[in-house]
Amino acid sequence: MAWVIIGNFIFNFGFGMYNAVDNALVNRILPSKENAAKDISIMNTTTNMASTLVSFAAPALIAFGASTFGGDGYTLFFLVLAVFSILSAIAVLPIPEMEGKGDVDDEPMDEIVVS
Repeated sequence: MAWVIIGNFIFNFGFGMYNAVDNALVNRILPSKENAAKDISIMNTTTNMASTLVSFAAPALIAFGASTFGGDGYTLFFLVLAVFSILSAIAVLPIPEMEGKGDVDDEPMDEIVVS
């Protein structure tokens, strides 16, 4: 039981660091400062929606894998996750790279305008 708690702590610590860096990068490439709140809320909604959909679909997919291919069903589950990971990597290829740091407007926002 102690290893589960230690593993959970390590995973969540790493996931928190990833989310912090991800949010910082997203904030740097937002198209406009006026719509920053809307853009960030869309990003958070899509992230949470993906987690919700996987939690909902996982038991059905594992049960389908177990009944169709035998075993415990996790092989099909992880194969489907791998396919979606590859599709996600392909989906972000068109996103432009950031130029050098000198090209980024590093001035802090005075106010956020919500329309």
